[in-house]
Amino acid sequence: MPEKRVLLLQDWYAENDLLNPSFFALLELFPQAQVGFLKNLERSVPAVLRDRHVEFYASRFARKAFENLEELIAAEALIPIDDFDLVFVNTRGYLKHLRREKSATTRIIAYQHDLLPYLWRVDVEALNAPRTAELLRLQEIDLEYSMGVDLTIAANYALRATLAALTRQKVPLAYPLVDGELFFPDTSAEAEYFLATEATDLPALVHLFSCVTDKLVIMAEEKPDKLLKELKPDNIFYTGKISNSEKAYYLGGAKALILGETRELDHLGLAALKAGVPVIAHPSQGMHEFLHDTDLGHELRTGSAEEILYLVRSYRELRPERESIHSGVEWLNREYFLRRLRKALDHHT
Repeated sequence: MPEKRVLLLQDWYAENDLLNPSFFALLELFPQAQVGFLKNLERSVPAVLRDRHVEFYASRFARKAFENLEELIAAEALIPIDDFDLVFVNTRGYLKHLRREKSATTRIIAYQHDLLPYLWRVDVEALNAPRTAELLRLQEIDLEYSMGVDLTIAANYALRATLAALTRQKVPLAYPLVDGELFFPDTSAEAEYFLATEATDLPALVHLFSCVTDKLVIMAEEKPDKLLKELKPDNIFYTGKISNSEKAYYLGGAKALILGETRELDHLGLAALKAGVPVIAHPSQGMHEFLHDTDLGHELRTGSAEEILYLVRSYRELRPERESIHSGVEWLNREYFLRRLRKALDHHT
């Protein structure tokens, strides 16, 4: 890369973060780069960062402050971007507010994994007029700051289309890196249950499974549900908040992973495919390229109870072809990831 002074940024550092493999791979792409986060959510940094110059630019920044755009902008103003030729941001969308206008001296590249969920996926119909007006104002500010980003690279199929429409710019796509040492096909594990995650339509899925005998394991905190309290089904289990290694464990025994309508994108769907687990996903999950006309799973058309029940019945007695599913995404490796990023950067230079 031609830049001499490079800063690699990520929203925060947390050991249990599916963004980390992509970030660590970027260290190879920029071997001399300085590393920065807004906040450290752990007591230390991993060994791979101990030989790097690492800065936490807003260590006193409260975790809940990430949900406040004005506080985010104020925190990002502390980052000395003018000291660098290139600032490469690995972000869920939080770290996009470094600059309002483009600069002749510093390039900002954002590898974006999500939108700001509290801005873009709110239920507007449930809001009052002042709150809706405030959200629209914040959206305008967010878009204004995105004009200072020289290049945005999307980490998700659906996200690319959304970002291109919002910014009216061409947005390249580079799927993220998944930890292959953690998520791999366990061919010896029996497929015993269906797996689900937090989603806006999770209550409907839980109610559906309360009417069948199939076991459902939900990787989320249990929420009060009047119907379940009355029915007391013995086939639905909540794991609570768990680590990535525990998620990999539960994926090992899953018949399929059900990803409902989401307000926050993560990469668990890709991790499941890497683990050889078929995925049933709502279109908002951005899995279309992997699930359309393939044997890797199904993208929901309507998300209705009838459609989901049909797929549950299809996978009920089906033993997952773990090796076959894994081989279908084997191209999603470190070489692919770095090649896609290099191509995006070279085309933009």
